Amino acid sequence: VRRNGPEPALTPEQSLGLYRIGQEAINNVLKHSDGRRAGLEVATAPESVRLVVWDDGRGMAGAVGAGHGLGNMRHRAELL
Repeated sequence: VRRNGPEPALTPEQSLGLYRIGQEAINNVLKHSDGRRAGLEVATAPESVRLVVWDDGRGMAGAVGAGHGLGNMRHRAELL
């Protein structure tokens, strides 16, 4: 995990939502990417937070969307 910027003023619910998004993203990397390296970066500004998850795996081309992970992450992000 690499953090860039000041600590944002998040409520406990927002912090938990951000944590859960990162958790689901890393879980997806471990389950689906077949990569060897992965990372999570958090960049903050006074009014925003950006969470970036990366890996050196095979990407999403041709992925079957049978699960709920991406939809759950999208919903959590909208709540933030």
